[in-house]
Amino acid sequence: MTRQPNGDPCLRFTILRCIAKRRSAVRSDELREETGFYRQRLAHHLDALLKDGLITRRHDDADRRFYWYAITDLGREQLQRLNQLNSARKRRRNAKNPH
Repeated sequence: MTRQPNGDPCLRFTILRCIAKRRSAVRSDELREETGFYRQRLAHHLDALLKDGLITRRHDDADRRFYWYAITDLGREQLQRLNQLNSARKRRRNAKNPH
């Protein structure tokens, strides 16, 4: 994921995970509920994920105020890579600080 001066890749990772766990697309209001992000903050990160080609967006035909978001193949690959990196980081941290 692209690092933005005013963006947090960890938040984008969280959003991408929320989208990926769905079998199909998820509406923007559902993402807002699940993440707890304010509308503008969520929109900023969704736009970055779109620009990076990690998700797709389409209007909700029933209510044009909302969008449907789905993860792309590239997004799934990136998420898998980030999950692997996160797991490796946790293993290293646990090895340094065994409890």
